[in-house]
Amino acid sequence: MKHFQKFKLILIILGFLSVFFCFLKIECFDQPNNFYIRSFLKDNNVKTSNSMDPNRCVICINSDIDLISYGFPGSGNETDPYRIENFSIITTKDFGLYLQNTTKYILIRNCSIHSHYAAIDIFNTTAKTITIKNNTCSSDRFLGIFIAKSPYISIVNNVIYDCDNGININDSPFSLIVNNTLFNNGKGIRSEYKSPYSHILENYCFDNQEAIWLDNSGGYFLIKDNLILENIMGIILTNDIGPYYPDNCLIINNLIEGNGIYGLLITSGFNTIYHNSFVNNNEGKKQAKDNGINNVWYNITLKEGNFWSDWWGIGAYYISGDANAIDMFPLEKPLHPINTKIPKIFIGRLVLILSLSLGIPTSILISYFIFKKLKSRK
Repeated sequence: MKHFQKFKLILIILGFLSVFFCFLKIECFDQPNNFYIRSFLKDNNVKTSNSMDPNRCVICINSDIDLISYGFPGSGNETDPYRIENFSIITTKDFGLYLQNTTKYILIRNCSIHSHYAAIDIFNTTAKTITIKNNTCSSDRFLGIFIAKSPYISIVNNVIYDCDNGININDSPFSLIVNNTLFNNGKGIRSEYKSPYSHILENYCFDNQEAIWLDNSGGYFLIKDNLILENIMGIILTNDIGPYYPDNCLIINNLIEGNGIYGLLITSGFNTIYHNSFVNNNEGKKQAKDNGINNVWYNITLKEGNFWSDWWGIGAYYISGDANAIDMFPLEKPLHPINTKIPKIFIGRLVLILSLSLGIPTSILISYFIFKKLKSRK
């Protein structure tokens, strides 16, 4: 009898220790309320500048000669570019600013442009010569900033709204798209033809149909440090057209929150996705879908993946889609301040705790009766 009492006491102690250590693993997330959402006011007092071209655009530059004839300040070299700046344009013409076939360095900045088709349209310019900075662009639901055949272009700190495509890059590799704010557009940022090795960094995309969409774009994009909030779709990488597939892209450190459908949809391959915070996208369903091949949803060296607000806290996170992709190393905390509420206790761990809490005493009780029965038989 004394041996049985010791056996029962050991089982009870082990049960309490198991439950105690499970509770130690529960994580409570801080949910800061000071996440900074920038606000932008539309300037209803902007006046239309005098038309400088009688045809389809207000400012129409077809060559380096036009730059000289317009009399823009600057000398056109790298340290003193021609400056197209401080224009306020509201027009029913197709283009607010149309620029093509130039070789000089040009800075377009501090302009407010609304047009019918495209606010700013850049075509066939020499590499590294064009910078578009600190502008506000809108159109009658068509294009905000359209870029074609202009490699190494820089699009920095612009506000684009009310367009079908906010920023559209086309056949312009090594584009740099940084710190722009895009809202109420069909596509926030779109690359629809070969523009590989481009960087999409620190942009704020909200209330668009699709925030960032690469289709037939070419590969090796870096999509990093963007805020993708409350769009219908977050980031899309598709190869429906081909042959310039968005493969070998790196998607890292983005906050992807509150998007109506998927936070990230991939049908291309060999992309790497980690250190992103997926929060409350595609409510009630999986937050991402992978129909591609050989995409990796974690950093192999660090053994760190992404944060998923619907992860149960045990095991891997399974991605929706034909690829049967898995985030092997989900993160326990979001890497970004977030706006919406998430569970403070992992459901899977809670289930485990409850199972142990009920299972261990039950096992002890069953063991007791078995031991007692065997003893009575003896």
